[in-house]
Amino acid sequence: LETLRSIPRVGLKGQCYEDYFYGKDPTVENALQDMEGVTAELFRRIIADERLPARGTPDDLIFRTFVCLQWGRTKSHAERSEALFSKALKTVYGPAWRAAGITQEQIDDVEFGTEKPGLQSLGITADMVPFMGDLESKLVVAGNLGEFVTSDAPVVLTNPYYLGRFPGGVAGLNVRGLAILFPISPRLLAVLYDGDCYRIGAPGKRVVPLASRSDLIALNNFQCLYANDAVSYTHLTLPTNREV
Repeated sequence: LETLRSIPRVGLKGQCYEDYFYGKDPTVENALQDMEGVTAELFRRIIADERLPARGTPDDLIFRTFVCLQWGRTKSHAERSEALFSKALKTVYGPAWRAAGITQEQIDDVEFGTEKPGLQSLGITADMVPFMGDLESKLVVAGNLGEFVTSDAPVVLTNPYYLGRFPGGVAGLNVRGLAILFPISPRLLAVLYDGDCYRIGAPGKRVVPLASRSDLIALNNFQCLYANDAVSYTHLTLPTNREV
């Protein structure tokens, strides 16, 4: 994204990968691999049937857990979590430090971190899985309007309900009005959302066809906005400058 360069025919191996992201102990990585194996089979069925698992079923729990962990196991999320941890410490202890003669400039220069930010981020996210349970879920189909792109931070949390109405963070998993966007194939995008705030598609219908190309562009732009470094696609007709 930084160079606005398109790189064709890129292999999957090595994408979104960093050595020892969760530390050198392989326990966490092995556990994630086991879960990915189960989830891969579930995703194959979702894509083949074009249907998300029914709410409250074991498959639904697997799906929501995967989405939550996928949100928390990215480099960008780990960096944000570390920055938030540092900011919280400075807010709590700042008055005492200033009273001890430490200047605000010196406090601002201090950064607090951990040796394993990826592991810390994943652990915090795992605790948030229960907050996914009350969200409605629907599958959006791109049809012949184009394809959904994905990125190295593919799970997007947004909140149109509170956007611009509240002076603070509004995209937490326990905040009213949350909507989660997660492309699972070039054709399909899962939406988890607060059913008390929004209606998506017809009542009782869990599959929603996109109505227009502008909707597709808007959803894909979320991937560009939230990506850390790169957006991935299989075959994309680029939008015009007016559409972006």
